[in-house]
Parts: sequence; structure tokens; C-alpha cells
Amino acid sequence: MLPGGILLLKAKTEDEYPTERTSEVVVSIDNANKQPLGLEVDSIDPEKLFVNRVKKGIIRDKYDEEQPENNIEAGCFIIGVAGADNGSGGCLGVSGCKDGSVPSSGSEAMLKILKQNPTQVDLVCRRAMKFRIALTWTAEKQRLGAQVPRSQLGNSLIITEVEANGPLEAWNTHNPDQAVEPWDRIVEVDGKAGMVADLEHFVREAQNLPRVVLTIARMVPRRN
Repeated sequence: MLPGGILLLKAKTEDEYPTERTSEVVVSIDNANKQPLGLEVDSIDPEKLFVNRVKKGIIRDKYDEEQPENNIEAGCFIIGVAGADNGSGGCLGVSGCKDGSVPSSGSEAMLKILKQNPTQVDLVCRRAMKFRIALTWTAEKQRLGAQVPRSQLGNSLIITEVEANGPLEAWNTHNPDQAVEPWDRIVEVDGKAGMVADLEHFVREAQNLPRVVLTIARMVPRRN
């Protein structure tokens, strides 16, 4: 008998297909009572915010129920924010909306608006893509070969620079189609996720093994 495989498919006749999710969504939120938005974000990247967690707040309690296909979730990126307290309503500061202006960018400017819990806030969000890389240690207790800021918060390790002559650079040389870039984030180590302290511990543990598999998260790029 020739070797082979069997693929089993299970089909349903009911119309329950999931709604298609786009890589970029514009979220317009009416917040007349200035409730907490419920977003816990990381602003280390100077150009975009990374959503660590969506806590109890108007986004999770109201918006996600109304438009679940465009929900804001942990692991996505915020690349534009516009907010107002003038009660004008509508979609403020997002291209194609009422005034056609451009939302604020830069992580510090966006974070400042979010902290104000404005009565109207528009967010431009992009999904994350993930891929895995396998690093082989060439020396005992070798470092990853990356600059990682100290005192990070959240559930990812952000890479600000790939160092020369390290395991990450070696990976990039041999795998240019999956090269690690500055501002990429390590979200799992050998399949284990956790907070920053956990991830750092997992990396130290992995240094006793022949190799380590890292899951990298990166913002989905814009298509031309």
C-alpha cells in the first residue's frame, strides 16, 4: 500500500461564517460621560502604541459588543488617535470622515490624548502578524544579540536594535525573508507567553538548551 494521508472536512449548511477581519480598522467611540477607555498600552516604540491589554471600560463593554468584527484586542497596534471634548460627534481626525484631517501620530502624542478619556475618540488600529524563529547558541550562556530596553511593562519584549555577531544577526543572515527588525516584539519563548519578567526568565532558561524558538510580533505592513 502506498503511503498517503486523509483530509477530513466538516461542513455546515447554516450561515455562520465569521466576519472577515481587515488588517486596519478605524474605531470611532462616543464617550459622552468620559468613562475610562480601558486600554493598557506600551509607548516605548516612538511611532505606534502596542495594546497590552483591554481592561474593563467603554471599549470592551460597549464598542466590542456593537462591532465585534472591528474589536480592539491585545496585541494590536494603534497608529493614529484623534480626540475631542467639544461634543461635535462624528468621526474626528480620520481621513475620509467629517473634517478629513489626519489623526495625531507618535506614541507620546497619542498616549496623551488617550489619557484624557475624551468625549469623542477615533483610533486607527492595525493588526499584528506573528512568525517564529529558531536561534542556535554558539557559546554557553550566550545572549540573544539584541538591545532590549530595561524596565519594560506588559507582555512582550521589544527589540530596539539587532547586535552584530549574535544569534539574531546570524538568523537574519540566513533567513532574510523572516529577518528580525528593530521594534519587533518577542511575545513567546519556546511557546510560552507571559509578562516581561516571565519572558526574560524563559530566555535565561533557554540559554541552557541547544536552541530557542521565539515568536515575534510585528505590525502588519500597509499594502501599496
